[in-house]
Amino acid sequence: MIGKMDREKNLDRVRTPDGKIHLYIEELEDWMGEIEPEEEKTRLERGDFPFVLVAGRHFPYNANTIMRDPHWNRCKEVCTVLVSREDAEELDLKDGEKISVITEASRIVLPVEISTVAAKGVLVIPHGFGLLYQGEAYGANVNLLTKNTRRDRMTATPLHRFVPCRIERT
Repeated sequence: MIGKMDREKNLDRVRTPDGKIHLYIEELEDWMGEIEPEEEKTRLERGDFPFVLVAGRHFPYNANTIMRDPHWNRCKEVCTVLVSREDAEELDLKDGEKISVITEASRIVLPVEISTVAAKGVLVIPHGFGLLYQGEAYGANVNLLTKNTRRDRMTATPLHRFVPCRIERT
């Protein structure tokens, strides 16, 4: 436990003069003023990349690749690309089938895992793989799919949760 708080009075501890939570961020004011709905809609069009990749699915057992012996996952395939049931049906994809996931930056090959976790039009790949261990590759490094020019404007962090992509059979 980090601390105790009365759930009925949790906002009583807000320490702004008016007791409200302020969402205004001065550094974002100019940027927010630039937003035009039609322009944003055009920016979201993905053309050759009809899917969105969420790069970085989390597991309770993910670990940094430089510290992991791949022996821990010898019993099952864990570095897969989650595909929605709807997309799998439309594309006639089967569990375990290998597909290429292609972005502006790169291409990786992974087995399909048909799932209810992924929404239609969204692919999900875990992070922490792409391990080279004793000369053999384990999984795929999802970071290779993220282009360095697609990043957050303020922090310059790559946009791992919205990577336009497409898939192809291998």
